[in-house]
Amino acid sequence: MKKVKNSAGEDPIIGIMGLGYVGLPLAVEFSKIYQTIGYDLDKKRINQLKKGNDKTNEIKEKHLLNKKLFFTSSINDLYKCNTFIVTVPTPITKDKKPDLTFLKRASEMTGKHLTYIAEQSLLITNQVSKLPSDKNLLVNVNFPDLPSSKIKGARITSLGKRGVPDTPDLIRTEDYVKFYSFGPSGKLLPNQVDTDIQAIEDNFISISILDYNLSVDASNWNYYREVFDCE
Repeated sequence: MKKVKNSAGEDPIIGIMGLGYVGLPLAVEFSKIYQTIGYDLDKKRINQLKKGNDKTNEIKEKHLLNKKLFFTSSINDLYKCNTFIVTVPTPITKDKKPDLTFLKRASEMTGKHLTYIAEQSLLITNQVSKLPSDKNLLVNVNFPDLPSSKIKGARITSLGKRGVPDTPDLIRTEDYVKFYSFGPSGKLLPNQVDTDIQAIEDNFISISILDYNLSVDASNWNYYREVFDCE
């Protein structure tokens, strides 16, 4: 398997929902390259897998104890993922139709967090339309990597100080053209007060209003707080 980045240029963090005869081998295979989180409702099963014990004897202990593979029965752990694969059972009913109960439940569990992000993104997009159109402003928004219930709100922020890595990361190659990205591997620098970095650490959505040259427009923060209804 060749390691690739997702469409956003990020390393995939893969969430496998359901650790049966399909899900577990998938989780083990992906964890050879990517950070992988295996989720199952069966806490006893999870505890066994954490100890390297597969009751079906299909997966060896050394593969289950891979450092890139994490097993959990807590749905909150899946919110770290940016890629989801659902492998729950769809048994046949008496009417010879697939029972989609488990599939619907899994979709709802992942969808709650994704729906919140979509709703907040739409809200912020609508608020952006209230900004002066003659100032060529850009809006940089960051969401904390948390379940929606733990996100405290939003803040107007400046951009945090980041160091630039020595070498860029190769994202992908298309038609012999290579696409590179700097960061987020650069080191964070001190003095991050009122920045997007501090907001994320404090469990807030950060909203940074930038001039067209990417410098922070800090002259109208109180106005921006009113527009976006945040701190």
